[in-house]
Amino acid sequence: SVLVEAQQGEGERIIESIELIRQVLPLSIGLLTEQVIKCFPEVIAGWVECLHSLRDSMLWTTHFGIMESIQNYDFELTLWETLAQNPALRLRLSPILKDCAETYERSTNLKGESRSRHFMRLAAIMAKCGMRDGADEWLRYGIRSSLIYGYHKDVTLLYLIDILNLVNQRQPKLALERCGQVLSMVDWMPHLTDGRETKRFPERAFSAVLSVNRQAAFDLLKHFSRSKARWKMQDCLEEYLLAAADGDPEYLWCLTELFANHFSDDGRHCKQIMGTRNHIIELVRESYSEERYREFESRFRRFVLTEITPRHWPEHLKREFDLPTDPDSENVRNTDSMGMPKSEFMLDGNPINREAITEKCRGSFSEFLTILDKLKNQNEHFYDRDLVSSS
Repeated sequence: SVLVEAQQGEGERIIESIELIRQVLPLSIGLLTEQVIKCFPEVIAGWVECLHSLRDSMLWTTHFGIMESIQNYDFELTLWETLAQNPALRLRLSPILKDCAETYERSTNLKGESRSRHFMRLAAIMAKCGMRDGADEWLRYGIRSSLIYGYHKDVTLLYLIDILNLVNQRQPKLALERCGQVLSMVDWMPHLTDGRETKRFPERAFSAVLSVNRQAAFDLLKHFSRSKARWKMQDCLEEYLLAAADGDPEYLWCLTELFANHFSDDGRHCKQIMGTRNHIIELVRESYSEERYREFESRFRRFVLTEITPRHWPEHLKREFDLPTDPDSENVRNTDSMGMPKSEFMLDGNPINREAITEKCRGSFSEFLTILDKLKNQNEHFYDRDLVSSS
C-alpha cells in the first residue's frame, strides 16, 4: 500500500517502477516468508492467503508491450519457484498455482514461445509442490503451446544443425549429402523467418560441413564470400583456419590477409586475425624447424607492432614497451562479442561459475545474502541483477 500511495517522481515512468519492484519480489517476499515460518508458524496459512491476494494487485495486473498487447508473468513464476524451495511452504502453494494455471489459460496475450514457457515453468513448480496431476496436465499443455507460430519455427531450424551433426557421426557416408540438403535452406530462409534466431544458420551449417570434409568446407567458404555478408564469411574463415591441423603455413598465412575490419565492436577484428596467425605459428612450431618457427614469430611481431593498435597488443608486448596493462583484459575479450556478462567469479579464493553460484544461493535466503555479499566484496566487477532473477 505504501508503494501504491507513493507519488510519481519527475520523469519517472510507472512501467519502470513496476519492473524494479518485480525484480526484488523473490528476495523481499522470500525473506519475509522465512521469518514468518521461523517466528510465527501459526500464521503461515494466513500469510499464504496474503500472498495469493497479491495476484489481484496493480503490481500483478499491469502489463505492457512495445507496439503490441502482451502479458508476462515471469516475475511471479520466479517468486513461486523461490518459495517452493522451502519444504514448509510447498504443500500450501497449491491454491496459488491452480489460480496461475487458470489465469494463463484464459489469457489471449500470452503468445508463442512465452505461453509455452509459462506452462513449462508452472508444471515444474507444481511437480516440486507434489501436484503431480496438475504438473502432468500443464506440461502437456505447454508442449502443445510450443507448436504455436512464432520463434518455435526458427529455433527448430537452428537446432536442425545439432541433429545433423549427430546423424553424420552415425552415418558418415551420407554426411555431405545431408549437409547439402540442409544448406539449400539458406537461400529461402530470409523469406520465411525474421532472422533473429537463424541469422547464424550459415555459419552453423559451415561448421557441420567442416567437421565432415575440409575441402568441401573451403568450396563453401568461397561461395559465402560471393553471396553472404562479409562478416559471416570471415567468421567461417576463422573457424576454417583454427581447425587446421596441418598444411602449408605460407598458404594459411595468406588466407588471413582476407580478414577486414567489418565489425562494429572494438577489437573483434584484431582478435580474429591475431588468433588465427597465432594458431599458424603453433602449427609451424610443431611441424617445422626451429629456424622456421622463429621466422614466423618475427613476422607476427612485426605485424602486430605495425598494423595493430597498441591497446589490442598482447600483454607481453605491452609490458615490453612499458604500456599500461589490464589484468582483466583477457577475461573481457574472451566474453561473448555481443557483450555477455562475465561468467566466472571468485568466492573464498576459488573460481566459481554462474551455475554453481545459483545452486549455492538456492539453499536458503540467509545463505543467499551471505554469498552475494562475498561476491561483491571479493570481485572487482560483480553485477547481481541476473543472478537474483535466476536464483
